[in-house]
Amino acid sequence: MAADWLAIVEAAYAAAPTDAAWLEGVARAARPLIDRGGGVHGYFVDMHSSACPLRQPLLVGGPPEWRRAWRGTWWEPLMASMSLAHVRLVHSLTSVCYTTDLFAAVAADAPSYDAYLSRVATRHWGAARVLRGARPVGDIGLFPDSFNVACIDGEGHGCVLVANMPDPSKRPVATRLARSWAKVAAHIAAGHRLRRKRKSADALEAAEAIFDTAGRAVHAEGPASERWALDAIREVATSIDRARTRIERRDPARALEAWRALALGRWTILDCFDRDGRRYIVAQPNEPSPRAGPALTRRQAQIVASVALGHSNKLIAYELGLSASTVSSHVAAAARRLGARTRVDLVLRARQNDPA
Repeated sequence: MAADWLAIVEAAYAAAPTDAAWLEGVARAARPLIDRGGGVHGYFVDMHSSACPLRQPLLVGGPPEWRRAWRGTWWEPLMASMSLAHVRLVHSLTSVCYTTDLFAAVAADAPSYDAYLSRVATRHWGAARVLRGARPVGDIGLFPDSFNVACIDGEGHGCVLVANMPDPSKRPVATRLARSWAKVAAHIAAGHRLRRKRKSADALEAAEAIFDTAGRAVHAEGPASERWALDAIREVATSIDRARTRIERRDPARALEAWRALALGRWTILDCFDRDGRRYIVAQPNEPSPRAGPALTRRQAQIVASVALGHSNKLIAYELGLSASTVSSHVAAAARRLGARTRVDLVLRARQNDPA
């Protein structure tokens, strides 16, 4: 299996008949880069659903014995039974991590989660209790660690990819690797949001701007009809096309940086083919709409929602297709409006203003 970072990005925006089929396509595209011998798990996250915050688990690859046991020894006892409060907690610390590091970070600050792990271990795995940061290990095929990529947007929706590991991690995820996966996660979250928001299955009908292969605008409406917007979308589309060439794909970091998750904080850029097979480039509106009180502007609410997910200003800039300085300015303005003095205080005050 050849490793191709942009293949995962392309899978994030690929059409699929169902959400489950879409997630399986993303997991299969990610497998060459994430699989550590135990296959790739995937599941959806809804941070606003108390009834079913985690749903539609799947497993791609992995040894036969684990495929037979994974739902009963991992998904059902540990994940499906997790409360909404714990789901929000474990999926809001970082985009990329090892499970042992995640357990240690969460258990250190949330005794209720430490107690939850202990109950699960006692009931299902026979351990007396789970010490802070310890992963339950037994003779039932559990893996001692896993690599996790949380692909969740500011609306609190998305999915997670999990790769089981045969050995515990010895150090946190390397910075360069974490940055690459965080960018890929931004695209996967954007692709999932596009599926949720899409009013029409026809990408041409849903587009606010349409370009032919020569870069000529053949349709524009709404905000995309402004000349500056058309020029900017065309420039982004050209950058994406360049990133997808064989030469650029040899430099994953450069290719990923060239293909941002949104253009100008509003549009997702996609390929589209009409009935005659002619290729067009379309810009579909796809900006996140987080739940927020009246204290913040729409853009400030979008950015603060990503801050609450543990995302850095640089990653938020990548997610929204804005400059890092613009994001920093909005973070500072939101902090002033909410009376927050630190980034943590900003998150706490933003949650207090969340009408949900």
